[in-house]
Amino acid sequence: MKQSVVVLGSGGVGKTTVAAAMGLAMAQKYSRGAIFTVDPSQRLCQTLGLKHLSLEPSLMCEGRVEVYGLEIQDALKKLLVKVIHDPKKVETILNHRLFRMIEGNVSHLDHFLAMEKIVELIKREDLDFLVVDTPPHDQAFEFFEAPKVLSSFLDKAFLKILMDPKISSDNLVARVVNKAMDEGWKIFRSFMGDSFWQELATLLEELMPLRDKLLSATESMNAFLHASNTQAALVCVPERASLAVAEELNQNWKSKLNLEVKDLVFNRAQPADLKMQQELKGTLFYEKFELQKQLYASEFFKSFERVALIHPRSPRDMGLKVLEEIGHDLVEKFNFESKV
Repeated sequence: MKQSVVVLGSGGVGKTTVAAAMGLAMAQKYSRGAIFTVDPSQRLCQTLGLKHLSLEPSLMCEGRVEVYGLEIQDALKKLLVKVIHDPKKVETILNHRLFRMIEGNVSHLDHFLAMEKIVELIKREDLDFLVVDTPPHDQAFEFFEAPKVLSSFLDKAFLKILMDPKISSDNLVARVVNKAMDEGWKIFRSFMGDSFWQELATLLEELMPLRDKLLSATESMNAFLHASNTQAALVCVPERASLAVAEELNQNWKSKLNLEVKDLVFNRAQPADLKMQQELKGTLFYEKFELQKQLYASEFFKSFERVALIHPRSPRDMGLKVLEEIGHDLVEKFNFESKV
């Protein structure tokens, strides 16, 4: 079974650093794996010293780690090309006058591409581990629910009416056009014109494989998140805004996805035995130390099965070797089993 970890957190807490560190460390325990970032800023690229990330792999660790990133340009076109293997049909959709209506009503189309890629990686038997660096907290749930959004759009009430299964014809185009000719749709015909319905029916017929593919991706992603070998790690820092977001994200993860986050990564943790406390009073450093003590005593902190601390380091020290050392501590703390 593939060992997987989904890294969660708000922006600026070191979420991508943690994902990179764990990916490098897991490469030492497993034969082959992948790291995927869904963060549009692609900080993972800079963190790992790579020039560019895309849906094609960038190789590290002597080719044993594949690194992928989100692609934003022409997202829907790339998704259609993946799902509909006929170039002529893809061009028909892209040139359709109703195409912009769909493109304009579905946000984060790039997330569909990322979802497809992650599902592909999940199913690959030659990979032993997968690390997913999620978007910042405000986009994380949009990402995991993205396929449902597009499939929901294609299932809008008026489309369901048009594709009424009571109509005898099994041909989708005929069903839509025949329904549009009903007496009740006369007012719509007068606005849209008869040719509109033929065009709409053709577009819907071409998009059905896309809808089916996205529903399948949703099911695969849901199974991946609930699998026993998938762990979610929440990253936060000793700052009030970060902790508030972490608590909200943790709660939403439970209520929206019915998942429990068992692992907490506490980044930039202050020394537990802080020296010169009197002299430091009133400083930001001391404030973070006091906040950290409050966190240790909170129910939120106690709700996690495992907690890993990362102490502050200078950005100049964060080379691949240091990342691997940090990742090694995290992997050991979170009880990932070795497959080498």
